Amino acid sequence: MQAFLTPELINALLALTSVAVTGFVGWLAPALRARWGIDLDARARETLHSALNTGAHLAWSRVSNRIDPPDMNELIRILLAHVAGEGAGQAVHRLNVSQSALRSLAEAKLMEVGTNLALQLPLPGADRQD
Repeated sequence: MQAFLTPELINALLALTSVAVTGFVGWLAPALRARWGIDLDARARETLHSALNTGAHLAWSRVSNRIDPPDMNELIRILLAHVAGEGAGQAVHRLNVSQSALRSLAEAKLMEVGTNLALQLPLPGADRQD
């Protein structure tokens, strides 16, 4: 009785299997990369916006006890130092955010947080009881 699995047939099946596996991985890799890449970008955006918000609160808190009005450049410097340092340095790198775009985001977030903080202040004379 002759063996069904000859060395030539085994080599041909291994070659065919490796081509099939390579093709499957080649088809699957872009789908997985697209799926996880989108998730990673979304997570990086969330991290960046959270760091911008925290940095804005930090900046306003550092200048809140001063008599002089706050300098916007100083506020931006404090906020961006937080974002680049502890906050979201990797997210900025992953999203490839330019410095000008980051500065614009910082300005907008400082205005938003500053407005929200100002709205929480009591109005002059509001504590008076007539």
